[in-house]
Amino acid sequence: MKLCLIVLIALCIFGINARPNSEPDNDGGLEPLALQCLRELKKDPTLSAKNCDEIESSLTDDERTCILACMFRKNDPDKKSLYEYFKSQLSTIDNRIQVYRDELLEKLNSCKALVGEGNDCGVMKCIELFKPPFAHWYLQTN
Repeated sequence: MKLCLIVLIALCIFGINARPNSEPDNDGGLEPLALQCLRELKKDPTLSAKNCDEIESSLTDDERTCILACMFRKNDPDKKSLYEYFKSQLSTIDNRIQVYRDELLEKLNSCKALVGEGNDCGVMKCIELFKPPFAHWYLQTN
């Protein structure tokens, strides 16, 4: 159920039609991008939307976070690291939430220092996207 919530959130982020051309639609209800990331996480290319329900119940919160990080990365046309993606998004912050910018950048930079820039999963876990201060920014911009 939590993976479905993550997928729903990701659909809101990336748009309903954001699907990789190489991944056909499926009848199992799981977004192809989420399924692709689940395959990578579990290192099992044979996973399908049909057998995803059994796996979904065994996923930890950390694994779900890694799937979301993977979806962010795969949806970015420039394929930047998650750190670079968020940094570029924060540079376009509007006046309504400018007050959070310094706090967000401080949190983002401390996460990069802690886990490393190329560790998208670690950065996503560290920033805690749905908790302050990132939640304030994210919820007002999406």
